Amino acid sequence: MLFTMERQVSLLIFSILSGMLIGVLFDIYRIIRGFEDVGKIITTIQDVLFWIATGSIVFLFMMYTNYAYMDFNIFIYIALGLFVYIKFISRTFIDMLRQVMCGISTFIRRIFYILSYPVRICLNRVKGKIKN
Repeated sequence: MLFTMERQVSLLIFSILSGMLIGVLFDIYRIIRGFEDVGKIITTIQDVLFWIATGSIVFLFMMYTNYAYMDFNIFIYIALGLFVYIKFISRTFIDMLRQVMCGISTFIRRIFYILSYPVRICLNRVKGKIKN
């Protein structure tokens, strides 16, 4: 199939972005999966589901941007985008994502602490009356 130069550049850019999208999704998956060890069978199922979901998302991305045109070059460009992401961006993204998750966790903990204050006061008073 012959494409104009604009179309070929578009294929290149969106294929590299698609590879980077796979990298982002993989980092998010690694952080979520890192919370607990669930065993080999569950991990295998999670991995298969992750790759099915990632393949579907990339296919939809490619469908929207390139009308799902797939050629060997497209897979090379996707691999190139994934390589660039993992080599240069992944560590920074993981650190930022962990900081965001810690910030959200701290925020939720503080809100819970503030909202549970009246309950703690009542429990302390009940404990004080029981001891007397």
